[in-house]
Amino acid sequence: MTAQQPKAKKALVKLPFPLPSTQDDSDEQATHNQVRPKPEQYADRTWMPPRGTRRSMGKR
Repeated sequence: MTAQQPKAKKALVKLPFPLPSTQDDSDEQATHNQVRPKPEQYADRTWMPPRGTRRSMGKR
């Protein structure tokens, strides 16, 4: 094989929105998850449809 050259670091890009930081927002994320409503289970989504059927392919 060829000799590997050291890869240059990619330049940081200034984004138009703030990135969510993992350390600072940990308590804020926890309160958000408490306020967020639980996903409801509907009658046709309670069990997995049989494999190979039209509903298992994502059609109704």
